[in-house]
Order: sequence, then C-alpha cells, then structure tokens
Amino acid sequence: MKKLLTVMLIPVAIVYFFAGCQGSNKKGQVSDYEKEQAEKEANLKTASDSIVSLSFGGLILGQPISSMINKAVKDKKIWDIKQNRGDNIVRFKSNIFLPEQESPLCVDIVVTSFQDSIARICLVSEDYTTYQQLIDLYTSRYNDKYASSLQWSNIWGNNEFFLHKDVDLWDRNASHDGRSWLFNNQSLHVVHEYTTEEQVYLKDSRMKSPENRYGTTRTNYFKRVIILYNDNELCKKVEEYGSSRKHGA
Repeated sequence: MKKLLTVMLIPVAIVYFFAGCQGSNKKGQVSDYEKEQAEKEANLKTASDSIVSLSFGGLILGQPISSMINKAVKDKKIWDIKQNRGDNIVRFKSNIFLPEQESPLCVDIVVTSFQDSIARICLVSEDYTTYQQLIDLYTSRYNDKYASSLQWSNIWGNNEFFLHKDVDLWDRNASHDGRSWLFNNQSLHVVHEYTTEEQVYLKDSRMKSPENRYGTTRTNYFKRVIILYNDNELCKKVEEYGSSRKHGA
C-alpha cells in the first residue's frame, strides 16, 4: 500500500513541479515587463529634465551672436558671410571634418537670432556620398533615452516669421522626412529632402481606359540633408513675436 501511494504521489509531484516552474517564468516575464516600463518612465523623466548644449563651430544656442560670429571669422572657421542690414539671419560657409574623409566637407550654415541671441543653427549639405556620415557625426553623441520624440513635421513650427526667412532652405515642391530629438531646453532635427520623378509606362496594351492601360513609377532622388539645432525657449519667443506682429498688422 505504501509503495502504491508513493507511486501515485510521484506524478502529482511532477505536475506541481512543472506548474511551479511555469509560474516562476510568468513572474519573471511580468517582472521584465515591469522593469522595461519603469525604465521607459525613467527615461521620459530624464528627457523632461535634460539640459544639453548643442553647438557648432563655437556658436552656442542661446548665446550672443555678434561676438561669436566675429570670433569664428577671426579663427577662420567661417567665410562667405551674408547678412542683410537689420536682418536676424546670418548665412555663411564652413568646413566639416568627417572621420572617414581625408578632405573636409564644405557646408552651408544659417544662424537665426532673436534679440541678438542664437535661436537656431541650420546646417545644409547637398553631398550625397557623405550625408549619412554627417548625420552620424551630429546624432551619435546624443542617446535616444535622453530625448523625447517630436513630430518632424513640426520642426519649423507654424510661425511665418521664421518660415519666410528660411524659405530658400525649405523647398516646398520637394518631399521630406526626418527624425527629431527633443530635450528640455534644446532640440536636434535631421531632415532629408528629396525630389520625386514620375514616369509613365505601358501597363496593359489591351486596355483602352488610361487608368488600366498605363501605370506610373515614382523614383526618389536625394537633394540635401538639413540638420537643425533649436533653442526651444527662444524659438517659442520668436513664434510669439511673429504672432503678435501678424495680429497687430
């Protein structure tokens, strides 16, 4: 009898053993999920509190523009400076040294100021062979976990005060896509601009209606890459200023 009871208890013990293992695995899975969620929440908190200092060639967002431009010219970091009298936009050219390139890459820079403080630094390159290296150079130092997401379509904002002055940097006939990193005080944006070429081909010669007889292929061609650094607070002030001017007109 004792032997029979022992034999009967063995399968029961095995069932409980495996059930316990499955329960432990489920607990482990829940624990991993909770850990992942907690990490995401912590990252968002870090993003909302993060203060970064994005700069280029000695030009620092939020700092006075006049003295920095003069120093950059003196140090021969920039050239071909263009600025209309009374304008808050300064344009110039500068060299970017990429890790895998022997020769520097010449890029266009546009700096927008508000009340003599740098609100936006915009870097533009039309070189297809190096554009990804250029992006990597400026984005590799900023980990995604320190920034919250931002719709790339909102990069320029709704402010016409910025838009009409930057219109030559933004081809409205071209297509765009991009990615953004939004920090507490500043933001970094990468925009790809490309043109689309459409070609019509004969799809089915038996058909008479144009929509069935012909087809269309679309090919995207790289035009340029645009990298922007924004001072969030200054850009907000510019938008408010532009809005007040518009309503006051």
